Amino acid sequence: MCIESTPTSAPRKKRVPARVKQPLAVPEAANVYWSLDFTSDVLTDGRRFRTLNVPEDHNRELLGVEIDFSLPASRVVRVLMRLVEYHGCPTQLRTDNGPEFISSKLH
Repeated sequence: MCIESTPTSAPRKKRVPARVKQPLAVPEAANVYWSLDFTSDVLTDGRRFRTLNVPEDHNRELLGVEIDFSLPASRVVRVLMRLVEYHGCPTQLRTDNGPEFISSKLH
């Protein structure tokens, strides 16, 4: 007796509709938008380090860079408070949707 089987395929993933890309607003004055961005790299001994970069979006001046092996949310808040004391408070902060920015300390 021979049983015929049909190959089963994996369920298809739902397609997420493409979002409409909109250009970022270019600030007409300094201290309107600051961006926050994390980058990382690896030392020759294999240890990973991270950098927090804070550019001012009008003139692209780099307001702050913090470098360490760990940059928890409390440290990011301290860096931002120091920058606000020196440069004043921006109108808005820009971030990507990275996991670094989901801490309740940053909201």
